[in-house]
Amino acid sequence: MTGDPRASSEEDKKTSKWGAAARIFVQIIYAALSATIVIAVVRIVREGGGALATVDLVKLYDQHGPAAIGIPVAGISALLLVSLARALDGPMSLDVFGIKSEGASATCIVWAILFLVIGLSFRALW
Repeated sequence: MTGDPRASSEEDKKTSKWGAAARIFVQIIYAALSATIVIAVVRIVREGGGALATVDLVKLYDQHGPAAIGIPVAGISALLLVSLARALDGPMSLDVFGIKSEGASATCIVWAILFLVIGLSFRALW
Protein backbone atom coordinates (compact mmCIF):
# COMPACT_ATOMS: atom_id res chain seq x y z
CA MET A 1 0.00 0.00 0.00
CA THR A 2 1.18 3.48 -0.74
CA GLY A 3 -0.67 5.10 2.15
CA ASP A 4 -3.10 6.85 -0.16
CA PRO A 5 -6.60 6.60 1.41
CA ARG A 6 -8.20 6.63 -2.04
CA ALA A 7 -6.21 3.61 -3.15
CA SER A 8 -8.06 0.53 -1.99
CA SER A 9 -8.38 -2.96 -3.26
CA GLU A 10 -11.36 -5.27 -3.54
CA GLU A 11 -10.16 -7.16 -0.47
CA ASP A 12 -10.55 -4.04 1.68
CA LYS A 13 -14.15 -3.57 0.60
CA LYS A 14 -15.22 -7.11 1.49
CA THR A 15 -16.50 -7.71 5.00
CA SER A 16 -15.33 -10.70 6.92
CA LYS A 17 -17.73 -13.53 7.70
CA TRP A 18 -17.49 -12.65 11.41
CA GLY A 19 -18.44 -9.05 10.71
CA ALA A 20 -21.46 -10.12 8.69
CA ALA A 21 -22.48 -12.61 11.39
CA ALA A 22 -22.15 -9.95 14.08
CA ARG A 23 -24.28 -7.54 12.04
CA ILE A 24 -26.99 -10.19 11.59
CA PHE A 25 -26.85 -11.04 15.31
CA VAL A 26 -27.31 -7.38 16.27
CA GLN A 27 -30.26 -7.06 13.88
CA ILE A 28 -31.90 -10.13 15.43
CA ILE A 29 -31.39 -8.71 18.92
CA TYR A 30 -32.94 -5.37 17.90
CA ALA A 31 -35.92 -7.12 16.30
CA ALA A 32 -36.48 -9.29 19.38
CA LEU A 33 -36.22 -6.27 21.68
CA SER A 34 -38.70 -4.30 19.56
CA ALA A 35 -41.18 -7.20 19.52
CA THR A 36 -40.85 -7.60 23.29
CA ILE A 37 -41.57 -3.92 23.87
CA VAL A 38 -44.66 -4.03 21.64
CA ILE A 39 -45.98 -7.15 23.41
CA ALA A 40 -45.35 -5.56 26.83
CA VAL A 41 -47.20 -2.37 25.88
CA VAL A 42 -50.16 -4.36 24.57
CA ARG A 43 -50.32 -6.43 27.78
CA ILE A 44 -50.10 -3.34 29.98
CA VAL A 45 -52.90 -1.61 28.07
CA ARG A 46 -55.13 -4.71 28.18
CA GLU A 47 -54.65 -5.38 31.87
CA GLY A 48 -54.60 -1.80 33.13
CA GLY A 49 -57.12 -0.25 30.75
CA GLY A 50 -59.97 -0.43 33.26
CA ALA A 51 -58.05 1.60 35.82
CA LEU A 52 -57.95 4.63 33.51
CA ALA A 53 -61.74 4.96 33.55
CA THR A 54 -61.75 5.67 37.30
CA VAL A 55 -59.31 8.62 37.06
CA ASP A 56 -60.83 12.11 37.20
CA LEU A 57 -58.67 14.08 34.74
CA VAL A 58 -59.84 17.53 35.92
CA LYS A 59 -58.88 16.74 39.52
CA LEU A 60 -55.59 15.21 38.37
CA TYR A 61 -54.61 18.32 36.39
CA ASP A 62 -55.73 20.57 39.23
CA GLN A 63 -53.55 18.77 41.77
CA HIS A 64 -50.58 17.92 39.54
CA GLY A 65 -50.68 20.65 36.90
CA PRO A 66 -47.05 21.73 37.10
CA ALA A 67 -45.90 18.15 36.56
CA ALA A 68 -48.47 17.20 33.93
CA ILE A 69 -48.37 20.40 31.89
CA GLY A 70 -45.43 22.48 33.07
CA ILE A 71 -42.58 20.00 32.63
CA PRO A 72 -43.29 19.20 28.94
CA VAL A 73 -43.84 22.89 28.18
CA ALA A 74 -40.57 23.78 29.95
CA GLY A 75 -38.66 21.17 27.93
CA ILE A 76 -40.10 22.30 24.61
CA SER A 77 -39.58 25.98 25.47
CA ALA A 78 -35.95 25.39 26.42
CA LEU A 79 -35.41 23.41 23.20
CA LEU A 80 -36.90 26.21 21.10
CA LEU A 81 -34.78 28.88 22.82
CA VAL A 82 -31.55 26.89 22.43
CA SER A 83 -32.39 26.04 18.80
CA LEU A 84 -33.09 29.69 18.05
CA ALA A 85 -29.81 30.75 19.67
CA ARG A 86 -27.87 28.11 17.70
CA ALA A 87 -29.56 29.13 14.46
CA LEU A 88 -28.81 32.82 14.95
CA ASP A 89 -25.33 32.62 16.44
CA GLY A 90 -23.84 29.24 15.54
CA PRO A 91 -21.85 26.92 17.82
CA MET A 92 -21.87 27.76 21.53
CA SER A 93 -19.01 28.01 23.98
CA LEU A 94 -19.53 28.29 27.72
CA ASP A 95 -17.24 29.21 30.62
CA VAL A 96 -19.07 29.06 33.97
CA PHE A 97 -17.36 28.71 37.36
CA GLY A 98 -14.16 27.52 35.70
CA ILE A 99 -15.91 24.84 33.64
CA LYS A 100 -15.25 25.29 29.95
CA SER A 101 -17.27 23.58 27.25
CA GLU A 102 -17.77 24.08 23.54
CA GLY A 103 -20.08 22.75 20.86
CA ALA A 104 -22.70 20.16 21.74
CA SER A 105 -21.77 19.95 25.42
CA ALA A 106 -22.32 23.69 25.85
CA THR A 107 -25.67 23.36 24.10
CA CYS A 108 -26.71 20.56 26.47
CA ILE A 109 -25.66 22.56 29.53
CA VAL A 110 -27.54 25.65 28.36
CA TRP A 111 -30.63 23.53 27.64
CA ALA A 112 -30.50 21.98 31.14
CA ILE A 113 -30.16 25.40 32.77
CA LEU A 114 -33.05 26.81 30.73
CA PHE A 115 -35.19 23.75 31.50
CA LEU A 116 -34.62 24.15 35.22
CA VAL A 117 -35.30 27.89 35.19
CA ILE A 118 -38.50 27.58 33.14
CA GLY A 119 -39.70 24.61 35.19
CA LEU A 120 -39.07 26.38 38.47
CA SER A 121 -40.84 29.50 37.22
CA PHE A 122 -43.91 27.40 36.34
CA ARG A 123 -43.78 25.86 39.79
CA ALA A 124 -43.49 29.26 41.46
CA LEU A 125 -46.41 30.69 39.52
CA TRP A 126 -48.76 27.69 39.78
